[in-house]
Amino acid sequence: MNRLVESTPAPTIWITNHKAQLGEAVLRRMSMAIRFPEPSRSVRRRVVERIAARRKVRLSAGAFEQLSHVQAAPAVIDLAMGVGKLTAGGRVEIERAARSITKAMRSTPAAPTLAGATPFDPTLSEADQDLAALADRICSSRQDAISFCLHGPPGTGKSAYARYIAERLELDVVEKRASDLLSKWVGESEERIAGAFQEAADRRAMLILDEADSLLRNRERAQHSWEVTQVNEMLTWMERHPYPFACTTNLMESLDPATLRRFLFKVQFLAMRPDQAREAFRRSFGCGAPAGLDNLDTLAPGDFALVARKAQVMGVGDPAALLTMLENEVAAKAGGMRRRIGF
Repeated sequence: MNRLVESTPAPTIWITNHKAQLGEAVLRRMSMAIRFPEPSRSVRRRVVERIAARRKVRLSAGAFEQLSHVQAAPAVIDLAMGVGKLTAGGRVEIERAARSITKAMRSTPAAPTLAGATPFDPTLSEADQDLAALADRICSSRQDAISFCLHGPPGTGKSAYARYIAERLELDVVEKRASDLLSKWVGESEERIAGAFQEAADRRAMLILDEADSLLRNRERAQHSWEVTQVNEMLTWMERHPYPFACTTNLMESLDPATLRRFLFKVQFLAMRPDQAREAFRRSFGCGAPAGLDNLDTLAPGDFALVARKAQVMGVGDPAALLTMLENEVAAKAGGMRRRIGF
């Protein structure tokens, strides 16, 4: 193979899905190496429109926008569009075909979206900053290298807000948990961390790292050398990553001090205000909030989402019974949250 690549007289294009299997000895003999990353959402939108025009498939502007959310290669979109035309179907059939092929191709399927999940509303999450105004400013800034540390108690909307920012910026999301990146083998965690940042950069996507406290623990408390090198790898990539990324954590105090200057925005999420809780109750259950709701001072948007699903399963619709279910969720929280004091 080495001699063939080095001495063949004919111009040759070598195509592979797995360059690592070629080996460095082969790769260094190539005149040029070009990587084709997964297309971004804006590119997929153009691909969908062009394929639909070529195949003479009529779709609405809304259908084009929804199909652009399907993270599939152009060839897969082309095949799915053919399925839609063959079955005289529309956007739903095309999307189903594209997702089925993509799911079969990937060894690790993407996490499914929870059915019935409501879009994030920044006005229903309380923080030490105006979340809606911050999102507006970020979107109008036209800056790519933007980083966030979103910290606060569970269920307050940290990850949802990060995905909301990505949606406003029309970016795909690469979302990783600590369990996706940490390995029992020395050195492999660093490789996975680098791979996550590289994947997000290749796709021009927003990287969201949940449970970031497991990846950025204070190095002064480290007991093993690999704990230090893991944090160093994170800090290096955070420093030079050219696209938006967000870290979420429930344990801000456990982060290494050096991480703080790597975050452009540090946003603390808090318990809901009484007016937010009343509005969330109305939207979640379709009725006015009972008087006792204002006495629950540690409510979070996640509590309403959980109780709404539980109420649907149990067939509960009485406001008093719903309030009792919310009270039980608040009582189950370890430690509890406290709302800010002041104006």
